[in-house]
Amino acid sequence: MALPIDETIALPSATARARHGILPGVLSSLRFRLVLLVLLAVAPVAAVILYNGAERRHAASAEVRQEALQLTEMSVLQQEQVLEGSRQLLVALGSLVQLSGIDALRQETCGPAFAKLKEDFSFYSNLGVVNRQGDLVCSALPLAAPVSLADRSWFIRAQASRSFSVGDYQVGRLTGVPTLNVALPVLDRSGAFTGAIFLAIDLNWLNETLSRTSLPKGAALTLFDRNGTIIARSPDPESWLGQNAAQSPLWQMVSGPSGAAETSGLDGTNRLYGFTSLTNPPDAGLYTTLGIPKSTAFAPIDRETSRNLILLAVAGALALALAGIAGEVFVLRKTRQLVQTTARLSDGDLSARSGPHHGAGELDQLGRALDGMAAAIEERENARQKAVGELHEVNRSLDDRVRARTLELEQEIAQRNVLEDELRAANAELEDFTYIVSHDLKEPLRGIEAFSGFLAEEYTSKLDEDGQRYTSFIRSSALRMKELIDDLLQLSRLGRNDPEMAPVDFDSLMGEIREEMAFTLETKNVVMAVQTGLPTVSCDRLQIKQVLNNLISNAVKFNNKPGPTIEISCVDRCNDYVFAVKDNGIGIDPQYFGKIFQVFQRLHRREDFEGTGAGLAICKKIIEAHGGQVWVESVPGTGSTFSFSLPKQRTATEASK
Repeated sequence: MALPIDETIALPSATARARHGILPGVLSSLRFRLVLLVLLAVAPVAAVILYNGAERRHAASAEVRQEALQLTEMSVLQQEQVLEGSRQLLVALGSLVQLSGIDALRQETCGPAFAKLKEDFSFYSNLGVVNRQGDLVCSALPLAAPVSLADRSWFIRAQASRSFSVGDYQVGRLTGVPTLNVALPVLDRSGAFTGAIFLAIDLNWLNETLSRTSLPKGAALTLFDRNGTIIARSPDPESWLGQNAAQSPLWQMVSGPSGAAETSGLDGTNRLYGFTSLTNPPDAGLYTTLGIPKSTAFAPIDRETSRNLILLAVAGALALALAGIAGEVFVLRKTRQLVQTTARLSDGDLSARSGPHHGAGELDQLGRALDGMAAAIEERENARQKAVGELHEVNRSLDDRVRARTLELEQEIAQRNVLEDELRAANAELEDFTYIVSHDLKEPLRGIEAFSGFLAEEYTSKLDEDGQRYTSFIRSSALRMKELIDDLLQLSRLGRNDPEMAPVDFDSLMGEIREEMAFTLETKNVVMAVQTGLPTVSCDRLQIKQVLNNLISNAVKFNNKPGPTIEISCVDRCNDYVFAVKDNGIGIDPQYFGKIFQVFQRLHRREDFEGTGAGLAICKKIIEAHGGQVWVESVPGTGSTFSFSLPKQRTATEASK
């Protein structure tokens, strides 16, 4: 236990008291100074604990914000998948509606089909078709009376943008439930707007889906439309769905660029938020934010800091008790004896001694004084080493936390690698599915093409002008679809089969291509110059021949000059060969360099230049399967140079990897 603070050491001699006086107060006592020394030794440790807690809170704040942003981006990805699935369904329905025409649709014929489709997709509360005036002509739900949807935001945006559009929060006039509608415009052959197909996503379903999302304690996940209206919320969606938060600080933050910040939530709780907007489609106008309360984020750190301070206080109290006892036994008692002896000697008592020690002379007294000083120094050293030990313990705790965090990061990387493997497997399954679907679609297309041709040949005289035009449109659409499916099958085969690698003499290969394209080159007055001495490269001969055929055909097709020219060349680099096909054609704007290598992407109307838009995508996939790259350099109006690289040494196994 701690001893009470002793009074200052008094001089027993009246003469001494008169000459020196009593030491002023408790603050001058040795015991108080020992207590103060222990407190000073403990104070740096307490400062380190508090500083460490503050630093960890700061680091945790950044980590929690990043975690909130990552969770927000994962939620956005799920929402974008829902919108993308809806867009694909609308595209499929749009093709059917475009063939028959909106004006030919009747509720009694198309309504049951839409109702059956709604049963298969339960998260849509309704789907239907509106004409150019916004009148509902077909619906999965029964129509008791005419319904106009011309004032709906999704209809207005679809009509204005001529593209896939996302509406705002609304309550359905037929369903009576809150929905988020998406729409796809239906255009006629001239590109004129004839109406739109829409899907009504049930926001109750969306909120139920969000409620199953695992969130940190006290976290809030909120989705807004472009007007700041809440379309989904977890938790407690019933209290927030449909409320407008455009004036709240949270909406002011969310509607800006993506990021992470700290602000007050809709319920008044201060949270660390991550926020972003949907980018697919780019103009969706949907925003997502996830906030984690500061109390949840800092709770482990605050508990650990409090525990460390309590332990330090207990250790300090023990140190004070030990210091009091040790001071009394080893310092104060002997010091009082020395002072009393000195006082007696000062009063003239020459027989006074300090006690039973080793000797009775001045050297013995000096030795005893030195022993007392040594005891005090030892006491201070013990206190210092105790503080150092506690500091080392804090450092070891920091090292443990760093190792734990490192292990967490390694686990996150391992999980990310697993997700990447799953993504690659999903892509492979998607290629297989594309191949099977494309192959199965060709059979009905053959029937459509055959019967439309038979109708055009045998019944032309019996059809009026519109009938003949419709028959021609059906046949051309079937041929167009056949070309698209053939290209899709070819792309799928490229993903399913590895290149058959063998040495290919490019001089011989270019001779074959020149001979096969001789008629086209002569007809178009094309001058094609081929570099001599082309190398022999290990590759798939048929696939590389297809690449060159596609690039040369494009050079001929996209050229409106009276004297078209094409140059074929090759450059030997360190690890690969770079082949180039240069023309003096119409050229390409640099902003479209990336788009032209995407499947079915065209920069021109089909009436201006024929083709499906899959040729360059096929070239890109072939070259990448060989381990190379393909790119373009072009100046509009001057010409283009398409280049691709092939590694000098590459096996089929390496190419597939």
